[in-house]
Parts: sequence; C-alpha cells; structure tokens
Amino acid sequence: MMRAAVFSDSHGDVAAMEALYREMDRIDMIFFLGDMSADIDRFRQDLERAGDKTPVYHVRGNNDITSREPDFLIVPMEERKVLLTHGHLYRVRTGTEALCRAALSMGCDTALYGHTHSRYCSFDQGVFVLNPGAVSGSVPGMRKTAAILTVEGNRIRSEDVVLGF
Repeated sequence: MMRAAVFSDSHGDVAAMEALYREMDRIDMIFFLGDMSADIDRFRQDLERAGDKTPVYHVRGNNDITSREPDFLIVPMEERKVLLTHGHLYRVRTGTEALCRAALSMGCDTALYGHTHSRYCSFDQGVFVLNPGAVSGSVPGMRKTAAILTVEGNRIRSEDVVLGF
C-alpha cells in the first residue's frame, strides 16, 4: 500500500499546507499540483529541517511563470500510473475530457489536477480523476483542503483533508 499527500494551489499559504500535512499519517510521497512553486520549495525545506525525507513531486501551475518544473509528471504507485498536472493546459474549468484523453494517451489510469480550487473525485472515461481543492482556500469562506491518495495494488481511493474554520 502506498499513500500520497496531494496539494494544489497554495498561493502563499505554506502554513496551511503544513497544517494539512500534520493531519495526515503514513505518507509515502507528496504531490504538489502547482500554484506556487516557491511554496512547495519552502515546504520541502521545512520537512528536511525536521528530518522528514518524504519524496516530493511537483509540477508548475499557470501562476508559476518562472518555474523550471515540468507541466506534467508521471509517477508510478503500485500497479497504477499517476499523471500529475495543474490542469490549465487541459481546460479543466470546462470538464475533465481533455485531461482524461491525455492521461490515457500517456498510459496513465489516474489523473491529478488543481487549478479550479474545487475538490473533485470521479472515474471519468475509465480514469480515476482527483482534484484536492486549494490549500489556500482562495476566497473568503472557502475551506483549505488537500487529499490523501491511497493505492493498494490496482485499488485506489482518496480521502479529503480539510482545515475547519
């Protein structure tokens, strides 16, 4: 069994990302789906200072203009192949069709994205699709969210992690 912490759209709120991470246990890897690369770099440094060597995988988002990170990554988790992307290049605000086509064309059966700041979890076109929402919450009254992705063999599930008001 493998467990990944999934974050997106921190927009400067590293403290919220750290608080969400403290709510998780037994994490094998960390995925950051873009918007703001500087935040995940700082988060990674804080983890290293604390002795946490959990591997971090991240992609750039539409606001990561100067980032040298890739637009997408493919990460194996047990028997699954996971596509990490921010989502803006696949027009996810209008649906997940283009994202799912891209995932399938890359041999992935799982696609993770951010960008919309809205949590989403579904099987679309045979692809497990997950958006963890936004670490930053972004708008007043919106909760700060992340997710835990658990893969056991080919079985997959997600769990929301939410900071209360």
